[in-house]
Amino acid sequence: MPAKADGRDNPWLDLLRSIAILLVLLRHGERAVSVSSSAPHSVAHTIFMNGWVGVDLFFVLSGYLIASHLVRAGIGSGQFDLVRYLVRRALRIVPAYYAVLLLVVAGAFPFYAVDPKFLGIRVAYHLLFLQDYLPSDINVVFWSLGVEEKFYLLAPVLVLALLRCPDRVRTALIVLLFCLPIAARAAVYFGQTAPLDYQTFWPLLRSPFHMTLEGLIAGVGIAIAEHAGKLRMSRRAATMLLCGAGALMAGWLGSEDFMANIYATDVIV
Repeated sequence: MPAKADGRDNPWLDLLRSIAILLVLLRHGERAVSVSSSAPHSVAHTIFMNGWVGVDLFFVLSGYLIASHLVRAGIGSGQFDLVRYLVRRALRIVPAYYAVLLLVVAGAFPFYAVDPKFLGIRVAYHLLFLQDYLPSDINVVFWSLGVEEKFYLLAPVLVLALLRCPDRVRTALIVLLFCLPIAARAAVYFGQTAPLDYQTFWPLLRSPFHMTLEGLIAGVGIAIAEHAGKLRMSRRAATMLLCGAGALMAGWLGSEDFMANIYATDVIV
């Protein structure tokens, strides 16, 4: 089923968005509950704690939707308006983000207080969407917006370059771009002299834009392949694929709490 230009009328994408939202909510909810609970951990607890993968699913969706929009908007032709694209991206994210950031800093949310130390500097780099490289310590969930905004700026150049490449070069370039953040994480991980804990892993290997790019690249690759007519699937086949992938994902998420101990597989995969 092909997606519409903005993805609003595609039930498959709405379903994936819902799964991603649910996973993220379960992750944060389970962390809050498990801190105050001494009950033995169940498989459900493990799945919920691994709900951070919902953010990666969001990245895949974002890469797909932005690339699809750029292709349909005629990037590389006289039809494409770069300024309009940038303004639309800004209006979609910036006003709501700035409003929530202001409310958080102002203490508008009960039971949630922000450390006032160096608050002006921290607000400043959050306003510039640098919280993926600098501490996302006003509200930790803001880190992914730093990644998204950088991708919005990169996407027109990336999609245009891919569209102008021959098929084989395009495929090789997508694979290369997908592997680069994985290789970067592996290089940093194997260069560490001490074991990584979650607090060290997060700012070093998880939140920086260049370390978490493969989901976005995967989405772009899917959009480009669809545009080239290489992805055609019946409703039945798509349903079977989704159910099979969902079952495999549930089994994988329930196998262990990946962030409890940081190993090479957690960093690379």
